[in-house]
Amino acid sequence: MKAILLILLFTQVLLSEATTSLSCIYYKKDKNNYEPIMNQKKCISLLPSNEFINIKGNDVYISKEVVKNAYYFEHNLSYLHSKGGPVYFTKQGKARRALSFDNGADYFKDGLARTIDKNHKIGYFDTHLTVIIKPIYDFAFPFENKKAIVCNGCVKKRVGEHSTMVGGKWGIIDTNGTLIKPMKYSSFREAYKIILEDNKK
Repeated sequence: MKAILLILLFTQVLLSEATTSLSCIYYKKDKNNYEPIMNQKKCISLLPSNEFINIKGNDVYISKEVVKNAYYFEHNLSYLHSKGGPVYFTKQGKARRALSFDNGADYFKDGLARTIDKNHKIGYFDTHLTVIIKPIYDFAFPFENKKAIVCNGCVKKRVGEHSTMVGGKWGIIDTNGTLIKPMKYSSFREAYKIILEDNKK
């Protein structure tokens, strides 16, 4: 009986280790050009090791090979795609999970992009990949004119080929994360109407 338990435990450890690292697609530098390549090797990890750059505060750990060979875009950032979603990273290996948007990583608006944590909560980070607004929202929209609409208690609903967020309570925050309109609105439309009215004033 003990032998069977040990075998099961050992198998579980092996399986857990196998799922901590993922392959990815990233943009590889090639002179002045770049092209997305599929890295068949494991290129991000949920646990640090010698193959991955270990920076405290990272959401994930990036392969040293990927950091070295990646093409870096605006703000000296690159990004990759894996089963875990898109990840921005720097030349030093600092990394931050990003919300998936428009078949890529979320764009920076008013200097901030959206991040999503392991509990599927959404917050915002800056171009240095520092979290500015902690991920505490069930959904959050990009900033526009230094205001963003956020919600808690909302859920995703499929409408035709697209999805929308419904229910819950909605509010408006500024780029510091300060709630400038309380979480009392019943929909995105209602919160957005308040923004339009404020803009007219």
